[in-house]
Amino acid sequence: MKLKVSELVRIAKNGSSQAWKELVKIYLPTIRAIAKKYFIPGADPEDVVQEGLLGLLKAVNSFDASKNEDFSLFLEMCVKRQIISALRRATRQKDIPLGKQVPLNETLSLALSGNIGDFNFDTFLRSLQFYLSDLEIEILKRYLEGKAYGEIAQELKCSIKTVDNALQRIKRKLRKNFVSL
Repeated sequence: MKLKVSELVRIAKNGSSQAWKELVKIYLPTIRAIAKKYFIPGADPEDVVQEGLLGLLKAVNSFDASKNEDFSLFLEMCVKRQIISALRRATRQKDIPLGKQVPLNETLSLALSGNIGDFNFDTFLRSLQFYLSDLEIEILKRYLEGKAYGEIAQELKCSIKTVDNALQRIKRKLRKNFVSL
């Protein structure tokens, strides 16, 4: 017998992985449909879907059946807000001092021209922040320093799989954004 969505939400809130799987199965098409409407600079479409899944997590954790009758509407609102928050994080430039912003093409051209003596690695990494998340930048820095996946994972207090996934995303994003150089 199938459970009602409100019951699944209640069970998932109490930590049932089976209920979570069922909710993801039910709402992933809705999340994908919402995610298609948004573009986050430097993010793959699947990254936007992941943000939507975080919205599902927040919706389940904050849903109150006594206040909200329809979980689907509440979920849509939470997913949209999560994606919009990610979009704002990706496009904000408040963390970069105005005089320190460097166009990425200029930085890469310098590196590719062979003038490595003039190349500033930190400036290059700062310019990548428009394309990569903070975690991806930290992982890339450590990877380029020659550190092993396990060492990076230990330093950043994350799993080796997280490091591997981040490096795969970094490669995809760099290929996508710099293939024309």
